Amino acid sequence: MLFNNPYKNDYDHRPEKDMKGRYRDVFFYTGEYHELKFDLKTKKRIQGICLIYGILMLAALLLPGLMNQPSSRSLPVCLSYVFMFLPLIFFFFGIFSFFQASLLLTRERFDKSVLRMKHSTVALLLVAVVSLICGIIWFILNKGGEAPVKELIYLSCHIPLMILVFAFGKFYDKAFFGKQS
Repeated sequence: MLFNNPYKNDYDHRPEKDMKGRYRDVFFYTGEYHELKFDLKTKKRIQGICLIYGILMLAALLLPGLMNQPSSRSLPVCLSYVFMFLPLIFFFFGIFSFFQASLLLTRERFDKSVLRMKHSTVALLLVAVVSLICGIIWFILNKGGEAPVKELIYLSCHIPLMILVFAFGKFYDKAFFGKQS
């Protein structure tokens, strides 16, 4: 983003004289707009549902962290669990950007709100699968460890998160693009 700004061609400028006779550049948006296909009441309902999904995903993500199972002391399991928080944080950035958006979005606002929610949930799903695989590998290599029941509960706690991500994907497609999948 530092060297490659994908939105630089979406803006243009022209010089105008100000009241003191000096020339100043006036910038204006010339890029494409994305119009959301619903009214403000529906937008507020969708915002609320997205926020509820985010809170539920956060709760489902915190649940395995409360287990204190022996595999949480191994680097691959611990790191993969911690990295699940990054896409969720970006998901909340997308939600809060969507809260500030109007029904007519510039390409930049659309990318940083609506598309960010989609991309971050896909990333969350991928990292959750990696975390699950790391936990399974640890479980197999250590033959269940000291507390195999805790390990199995930890591994099964990934399933509600994955179900929530899939449910949000269905909701997202229906709400923003009208797709029934």
